[in-house]
Amino acid sequence: DISICQFDPITLNGTGGVSYTWNNGVVNNTPFNQNSNSVTYTVIGNNVFNCFNSDSMTVTMNLLPNVTAGSDTIICTGDQLVLSGNGAQNYTWNNGQTNNNPFIPPSGITNYVVTGTDGFGCFNLDTLVATVYNVPIPTFTYTIDCYSHTITFANITQGSSNLNPAAILSSNWDFGDNSVNSNLTNPQHLYSSNGNYSVTLTTSSSEGGCTDEITQTITVPIIPTVDGTVALDCDRKALFSGSVNPNN
Repeated sequence: DISICQFDPITLNGTGGVSYTWNNGVVNNTPFNQNSNSVTYTVIGNNVFNCFNSDSMTVTMNLLPNVTAGSDTIICTGDQLVLSGNGAQNYTWNNGQTNNNPFIPPSGITNYVVTGTDGFGCFNLDTLVATVYNVPIPTFTYTIDCYSHTITFANITQGSSNLNPAAILSSNWDFGDNSVNSNLTNPQHLYSSNGNYSVTLTTSSSEGGCTDEITQTITVPIIPTVDGTVALDCDRKALFSGSVNPNN
């Protein structure tokens, strides 16, 4: 008697005679597939004198394990991925990863194929598709207006798309003064007083929703009173004559 896995071909080969007749329509030494879990096959063998004898064997077919690799996933660069096969006893992944062991996958689209093997040695496959989008790297500049507390910000973050050139970057600005955040790309903001402020730009991509942020400390200067002809460090575009106080 033997045990096989589902869809494995079977070849039955009678010996000891010169001709053989199998039940169930089996032809001696010809491969076929079994459709039932357990089948007993009987062979009648004849010799040259037309004397015959019979023998039987039972073939038990084990169903393939229902192996699953998990749902396809979308993540961002730097995020961990955990491959977790289920439905069998042992698992082998085509990328060399260990089942349930986190790792950081490369950007782009990757097919991860798991082979799951059960206790009978039967195996099955499944595939998980991981899409890894690039995270935008936020960058901004700012210009200080010396004669008010207005700062002009510019989001100069480069497009981060690695799969979709039409991906859109969105901005969220925290000006560090407990004011309402802005979603403009290049906002202007009027501070109520001079001082140091921690400004945070959060940039998100429509591709995978990947998000990152950067914080810079900016210094809002005291509004100057200019006497004579002076070129201020923070704005050399303007020269003033006489006495000017923008607060007046």
